Amino acid sequence: MDPLSVTFSCVTLFSTVSKVSYSLWNVIQESRDARGDLEAISRELSSIQMVLESLSRETAKPHSSILPVNLKNQIFGILKNCNVVVVDIETSLKKHAQSRLGRSGYWIVGGGKNDMAKYRFSLEAHKSALEIALAMIAISTTQDIKKDTSHITSLKEDIRRILKELERLKQQLPGDVYQTGRTDADHSLKQYLNDMIQRSEYRYGDESMVGCSSAPERLREEHGNSWNGAKSTTTDYRLLSYIQLSPNTSCSHNDPSLTFPSITYHVPDETTVLRIGRHSNNGALTKHTIAFKSKVVSRAHCEIWRKDGVWYIKDVKSSSGTFINGVRLSRPGKTSKPCCLEDGDVVQLGVDYQNGFDLRGQERLDFRRVIMAISLREDRTGCSMCRDGGLHL
Repeated sequence: MDPLSVTFSCVTLFSTVSKVSYSLWNVIQESRDARGDLEAISRELSSIQMVLESLSRETAKPHSSILPVNLKNQIFGILKNCNVVVVDIETSLKKHAQSRLGRSGYWIVGGGKNDMAKYRFSLEAHKSALEIALAMIAISTTQDIKKDTSHITSLKEDIRRILKELERLKQQLPGDVYQTGRTDADHSLKQYLNDMIQRSEYRYGDESMVGCSSAPERLREEHGNSWNGAKSTTTDYRLLSYIQLSPNTSCSHNDPSLTFPSITYHVPDETTVLRIGRHSNNGALTKHTIAFKSKVVSRAHCEIWRKDGVWYIKDVKSSSGTFINGVRLSRPGKTSKPCCLEDGDVVQLGVDYQNGFDLRGQERLDFRRVIMAISLREDRTGCSMCRDGGLHL
């Protein structure tokens, strides 16, 4: 299979996901009952888009021509299968909008809530499979360059991790397929995982890998004395970490905050500082910047960075404050000390102006504070996408 076919499939699926994400956020704005569940779907779609960007870049590079045909076919199959799930979500959203039961009625009584729970699992499973495939591409190109032996230890560790993750995901599918009822799509995914496990054990295994006792002989037969690994010319995916900022779904419907799509930023190194502030119509965003369209957020509000494996946040002289789990970091106009940021923390930017209403009593979203649930993770799955440009929200 031509690698460009995989690249084209990635671009096509990315476009479909973007379209569905837009429709999803329209429903979120109009249906409070469905907000929490649909925001979870939106986060999965956002994560899939990140993997697709990385995958399309890798398969478009010249070295993709050396990728095994079986691996390309498996990736193409997973992409095709994932597209089916995304299209199903779009169909369900249309039913949600057109149901005679009304939006709330369809969500609660018509099966909308249960359908989205099924789709969320399928998206998560397909995302994991694509991330694993991306890591396998990196390993394939690393191994086939065959110029340096210094990378062999980390290469074998990556292989062991991939085999364990493949097996975990495969074992998770049967019970969840039964629960979700998505038999066809997830059964196909399970078949692709089986194929990837067999290929990994045959092509990349060694004596320390479970279920692969004869791997050294296989490697010698296939590669001769060249099985010493090679230093990759691509990004070392194991070193990338990322932070995800998601709307806090625990907020009361009577006390809403600014609505925004889930944001995921990869942090390539410890010199990267993520700057968060207010949207401006006058100038372009600088690198690694997020801007919210809220008047209670200062132009330069806070900064987030990572050092020695620990995440930090500080307020940079904002007028309305930065809060972590309800605690304000500094007084107005004062720079705070760096504060440790942990997975699961809730960060609030500013406080509502006039309770979110103008003088005529009309609700103003740009008068609302921003409340974000924080997810911090080490990226061990090979996804290398990093949003270098700024992002307006």
